[in-house]
Amino acid sequence: MNTKKTRFNILLLGGIKRIGLAKKFLGEAKKRNLLMKIYSYELNYLNLNTKVIIPIKGLKWSNKKIISDLKKKILQLNIKLVIANTDEAVIILSKLKYLKNCSLVSDLKTAKNSFNKEKINNLLKNHNIDTTSSVKGFPMIAKPKFGSNSKSIAIIHNKNALKNFNKKKYIFEKYLRGVEYSVDCYISPKFGIIGIVPRVRNEITGGEATLTTSENNIKLSNIAEKIIIIMNYIGPVNLQFIKYNKKYYFMEANPRLSGGVLAAIKSGLNVPSLMLNDILEHKQKKLEKIKCIKMYKYFTEYYENNN
Repeated sequence: MNTKKTRFNILLLGGIKRIGLAKKFLGEAKKRNLLMKIYSYELNYLNLNTKVIIPIKGLKWSNKKIISDLKKKILQLNIKLVIANTDEAVIILSKLKYLKNCSLVSDLKTAKNSFNKEKINNLLKNHNIDTTSSVKGFPMIAKPKFGSNSKSIAIIHNKNALKNFNKKKYIFEKYLRGVEYSVDCYISPKFGIIGIVPRVRNEITGGEATLTTSENNIKLSNIAEKIIIIMNYIGPVNLQFIKYNKKYYFMEANPRLSGGVLAAIKSGLNVPSLMLNDILEHKQKKLEKIKCIKMYKYFTEYYENNN
């Protein structure tokens, strides 16, 4: 009987803090009799040894040598799967999509369109998808056209304040007070949409849900499926919406693993297993039913030189 284990290493791009996610991958590796090490390509946190993720020194996302540097490290570390954990990392990974171990990401055009709020809103509105930019009036939110999360967002209360913003750099939309949703999705390159898990963002800290509840929301799942098809997404994707006056409005898209993906995993969308299946060319089983759960996220501390 051959009990020899296969080596399967993973490289996270900017994922040193994703301890829970790394543990899920290690758990899947154990089930499959795989020997796995998880590395993270980092500019900072080089002293942060989590005993789960191994940090390796990386370059800035804007560095012209980053593609060649990543290729070198992928080869040296025998990496079988590369995963983006930040918006900038998605763009870099999409440029390496032709490599099998970098293939579980959307293409470069899709990635760039996703991070351009004006572009994606126009694309979706052309397909009759309601977006937050289609609602006007004061108070208004000014959002940078490029980027994600709540960075550099400002609330505008009148026309005089509006004059202070460069219309070439911002999009403007009515400030909607409603229930925010995240929708975690996984799309296999070969088998298509595997699963969609909507969840309420009950509490948000620093742009990330620290309390979230998954739910069987067919209406929102159907909207998410339309967006996936329109944008031609591949791999893990997170879509964000707000429910206002009984309607769902698209807010933004992140073609990568979300900060709250562990809630989707617990709800039945086992993304680590799905990603391994795709890279190993195994069959995929579509998610038939969501297990509705509530997830609390808390923070802990790490001490350097803690001998």
